[in-house]
Amino acid sequence: MHTALLASSEPDFTGVLILLALYFAPTSVAMMRRKANTAAIFVLNLLLGWTGIGWIVAVIWALTVDHHAAPPQVIVVAPERYQANTYPPEVTLPPAAPAPPQRLEPPSPETKEGVRYYWR
Repeated sequence: MHTALLASSEPDFTGVLILLALYFAPTSVAMMRRKANTAAIFVLNLLLGWTGIGWIVAVIWALTVDHHAAPPQVIVVAPERYQANTYPPEVTLPPAAPAPPQRLEPPSPETKEGVRYYWR
């Protein structure tokens, strides 16, 4: 009876998959929490997770809170100084460019071997 269990023709990878899922648990936690340093946690988990200490460090790192930079400050400027389309007197705008010439008649088609070419 024991030989029948050992000589099964299909390998059972369920145990291997469970061990891999447990081994890379810190990486999956970091991915689910959308950590900024998920790649570094993966590298630590991959290279040093087998030691046990590396795996615990990766778990702690995955569970810590990311400290983001301070939010940008909002600066309020007096609205009467900056109104739309007003410039100080010393600022002069350059003259407007002349309009390009327009063609009044539509282009005439030229045919060559049954194909029409329109020139602009």
